Amino acid sequence: MGQGQYAAPNPIFTGSNSSVHIWSPRLVGATVTYTGDAIPTYWLVGYNTIDVNMPSTGSAIVIHVICEAGDDYYIPVIRSTPPYYLSVNFDGEAMIVTLDDSALDNRDWTLEIYNVMNGEKVVTQNVSGNSVSINISGWKRGLYAARVTIGKEVLTEKVVVR
Repeated sequence: MGQGQYAAPNPIFTGSNSSVHIWSPRLVGATVTYTGDAIPTYWLVGYNTIDVNMPSTGSAIVIHVICEAGDDYYIPVIRSTPPYYLSVNFDGEAMIVTLDDSALDNRDWTLEIYNVMNGEKVVTQNVSGNSVSINISGWKRGLYAARVTIGKEVLTEKVVVR
């Protein structure tokens, strides 16, 4: 970068379909351009904020700010994708716990389900593949927590049994 040009010391990471709010007194009176596939959803010249909405299909945006004093700033905003996605669905008296198989790479994983009200572990199961079905016909209504361990990654999801 040339003289008077600065970059953010670290990129800003955000999730899909979420917003990043950037505030700086240097944004007052600045002009802004950007490249990438995310679109700033809010920008008013003369104010000190910019909001960037990261769509689910977007991956990155680099915001270029030219301050009134002439300094240039580059602010990278990057969509951070978790390595695995956990979903819990119901089919009659079965709870189906699924991991995104595109990221799973045929790895085995461990499923634990806890009754949140009393802390009791109601299921411990080693799983091969991307999905497992658990019979919940004798379970009490209430709040449960599904905990999945894949190597060093731990995912949790709250589950309501009705």
